[in-house]
Amino acid sequence: MDAQDKALIKDLSKYEERLKAKATAENVITLRQGYEDLSRHFMGKKEYDFAVELFQREIELIEAYIIPNEAVIRRVATIYETLAAMLRIVWENTEEALRMDSNAVTQYKTLYKMDKKYALILAEKHFDFATKVLEAKFDDALARREYEAADELIDEATKGRIAYEESILNAKIKSNLAVVYRKLKEYGKAIDYYEKAIELHHYLAGVDPAYKYQIVNIQNNLGFIYDEMGNFKQANDYFTRCLDNALYLERKASGTIDYTGLIVVIENLYNKYGDTVRLKRFKEILKGDLTQNKDYFKALRD
Repeated sequence: MDAQDKALIKDLSKYEERLKAKATAENVITLRQGYEDLSRHFMGKKEYDFAVELFQREIELIEAYIIPNEAVIRRVATIYETLAAMLRIVWENTEEALRMDSNAVTQYKTLYKMDKKYALILAEKHFDFATKVLEAKFDDALARREYEAADELIDEATKGRIAYEESILNAKIKSNLAVVYRKLKEYGKAIDYYEKAIELHHYLAGVDPAYKYQIVNIQNNLGFIYDEMGNFKQANDYFTRCLDNALYLERKASGTIDYTGLIVVIENLYNKYGDTVRLKRFKEILKGDLTQNKDYFKALRD
């Protein structure tokens, strides 16, 4: 800590003493701004321990003296999100980071209760939190509840309205809900949400053709779900559909499709359903450089 840091902390201590002597609105506002400014200062210097302490003091001050309004609640939410990021990146404390993420979501819930305009923002916060829970392998059931909350909010917010930006988030929510339901072996719901995601991706692909690749991936995932359910005919149908669409996209995109993903799809299709002749030929083709062999899909289908 250098001389400037010590001087800033000394000034902040004066603000704290003034508040103890007289709890006026002016003293509260001055001290809160002091906490915010100094925490930003220490964040910039990567003095994270000091920054965390100041964030905590600011929250305590707000809870003790300030009547919550929109700006204040957003500030508290931002503090919790910043704390979560620091805990995750600096100290690798995933569990505590998730607790801070949850606190931030709670603040956005309060904002939503105050004004329905926060519906989409809250849906995104639920989605982000659920995704972090999944990435941390923390609690699949918690992730499901958070995704469900996001799904309900976005359906309420859009009310059948089709908008590109909203549909992107909606498609992500539906796809991730399907992932969670599959992990929880609730296959019927997983299939339902993947089918909803496909519908959304068809709309998105009309604006940006890149989303056609997502449709192929979802068809692949549906194939695996039916395979896990023991419905091999339906699985075969989806793997075949996935392969046909992938071949079409590969031809139109001149080789820009993800070959790695297609290898998994094709090998599952041929290996699972006993076409050993095609599988053998497929593996022979794969020995070459895929990026240079533009006709290997055509050869495979012959």
